[in-house]
Amino acid sequence: MVVESWTAKAAKPEHDEKEERNQASKGDEMEDVFLDTEHGRDTSIEIEHPTRSDTDHSRWFPARPSSNLNAIFEEDEEFNSDKHETQMWSSRLTYLIASVGGAVGIGNVWRFPFLCYRNGGATFLIPYFLSLFALGIPLWILESSLGQGIGKSSLGCFRDLSRRWKGLGWLSFVANQGICIYYCVVLAWSLRYLAAAMSKGPIPWGGGSGTEYFQSEILHNAYVCWRRNATLDWSMVGSAPSWHEQVYPLGLLANLSRMQQTDILDYTQAEEMRRRFGFRCHETGFHRQGRIVDENLWSLLAIWLVVLVMVFYGTKTLKWSVYISIPLPYIVLVVIFFRGITLEGASDGIRFYLQPDMERLFYDRVNAETGEVQTAIDVWINAASHIFFTFGLAEGILITYASYNPPHFHIPSNAAVIAFTNCATEIFSGFCVFSILGYMAHKKGVAVEDVVAGSPSLVFETIPEALSLMPSPKVFNSLFFIMLLLLGLTSATTIVEVSVSILRDQCRELIQRGSACSGLGRMIMRRTWFLPCIVSVFSFLLGLLFCRRSGSLWVDLVDGSISNFLLTLIGFCEFVLVAWVFGMPNVRLLLHRRIAWFPRSLLGFLWKWVGPVTTFALLVAGVRNYISDPITSVTWAVCIGWMIPLLPLAAWMIKSIEFQKAKQVVHMSVSSFKISSNTQDVEKARLNQSTAT
Repeated sequence: MVVESWTAKAAKPEHDEKEERNQASKGDEMEDVFLDTEHGRDTSIEIEHPTRSDTDHSRWFPARPSSNLNAIFEEDEEFNSDKHETQMWSSRLTYLIASVGGAVGIGNVWRFPFLCYRNGGATFLIPYFLSLFALGIPLWILESSLGQGIGKSSLGCFRDLSRRWKGLGWLSFVANQGICIYYCVVLAWSLRYLAAAMSKGPIPWGGGSGTEYFQSEILHNAYVCWRRNATLDWSMVGSAPSWHEQVYPLGLLANLSRMQQTDILDYTQAEEMRRRFGFRCHETGFHRQGRIVDENLWSLLAIWLVVLVMVFYGTKTLKWSVYISIPLPYIVLVVIFFRGITLEGASDGIRFYLQPDMERLFYDRVNAETGEVQTAIDVWINAASHIFFTFGLAEGILITYASYNPPHFHIPSNAAVIAFTNCATEIFSGFCVFSILGYMAHKKGVAVEDVVAGSPSLVFETIPEALSLMPSPKVFNSLFFIMLLLLGLTSATTIVEVSVSILRDQCRELIQRGSACSGLGRMIMRRTWFLPCIVSVFSFLLGLLFCRRSGSLWVDLVDGSISNFLLTLIGFCEFVLVAWVFGMPNVRLLLHRRIAWFPRSLLGFLWKWVGPVTTFALLVAGVRNYISDPITSVTWAVCIGWMIPLLPLAAWMIKSIEFQKAKQVVHMSVSSFKISSNTQDVEKARLNQSTAT
């Protein structure tokens, strides 16, 4: 179907335009009905198509729509048809709750409070809210409008906007899978904590042993120690029997003549060597990764089974699971909040959380103990990067969930609800966390800023240890880790659903093209259980890499490469594709025709200028930080970290070049055919003329 130019329409007589509008209304009457027959509810809605609107919007739309836009409009009949129950939300409330579940996760409880803790308390909220309104909400609206307006996953949306940009959908697939793999590993750690908290006996991380429990029992970290005036040869580490494996008593460590560089120690032994003898100790990390920890393996398997059950039936199951898994964490947060603010020293923690330090925004700061320099620009970068993280931007989640919406869901109001809920959850979590940190600092007799060493240690070392000091420690520890599991499971389910949706769209494309793999695509589409199982099994097997004693380093490696490079690259490309390649006039016409809404001047300015500039600056800063401060010094591990974003990017570039060459060949073939046909016509005309003569 070819879309007629809006300029040409404006030139028609007024009575012809009214007659055409009435005919369009009659023809489209059945296309705008969406029924939820299972729930006995009629959600019929009148969708205001451009042909029916009395307002003249022609100045916003293109004089000649692009060929890609015409191709999208040819699918109008399929877009307006009733969606299958597993592909459509039953109500707007279900969509909002599910979207909140995808946005609100473990990171809201520990990442945001830690960033405030590290970046000047309430001062961090200034760049946080600026990034929210300049970057977070505009990109959220962009992705949601694409999903709701085109009705496909990120792969299908980007392919419809420009076939050369289809690879951007596969980049989001890689980012999703990487996040999902380590996210479920973190949930497995939380499950082990919950099991320990609910078991008989005292809390195992009580009495100030939170760090020891996490490092030794959960991660099974191993260390190697050497004298300060000596050098360490990693090739010799682990070649002799390990002290930890032979369970030597700590008293034997006093005999320094027995201590060799080849000995591998556990956390307690390494701490003893540091304190008593002044040795230098280092994690074996990627050098000696050890075997798979059985407890982590079984916990990871249990997490993946739960995620698979939640994702198996699509939105039909998800809409019921989110009604349970989303409200419960908020109840737990409220309980922890009221208990936390009544603790002794809680006011010190909350004061640290709310008291601004404006110098952090404009002046660099040097840590007197470690010598680490934290620049002022890092505060702004951390705020913008966290907005990407907390909203799930550039991961395809928003596009996929919005593709299950009927056209009448109002996108800006949805963005406002989810942004408010997400930010309110983070700020409220900050009160809960900092009241506990204040209590912890009071008990230890130290300042609040000296309680936490790093971001993962906040949720798995500091907070559990602080909760163990409260009355009824088993109850509050159990509630805390139940909350983490519920928040994390909804986010993990969302991520897997996105990956399955991308693969499902690829199967549809194979079937439509009639390629050699079309039979395989039909088989997969008929068996709805196949793709969720494949994604879950594949992710579980890769997650086994994180179940060894190098697991925390694998989490840092994958998270660093994705958050510092891949997500910001995808966000930058999305702004460029929509605002510059496809073009704002075409986007406005597409959204106005499909969902009766389109972005005006302010949002168009943010999409076209502010968004690309901001995301490009984040991309450059992230790559700079990743190069200047690598996760590890092990060369092969650093190479893997770079390969995660660069391999799919290189594959996309190569495929785009091949597509362009194929397009040129087809164009040349068509031109040659036209020239040959014209030549034959001329020869026939000459022959007929000579015959007549």
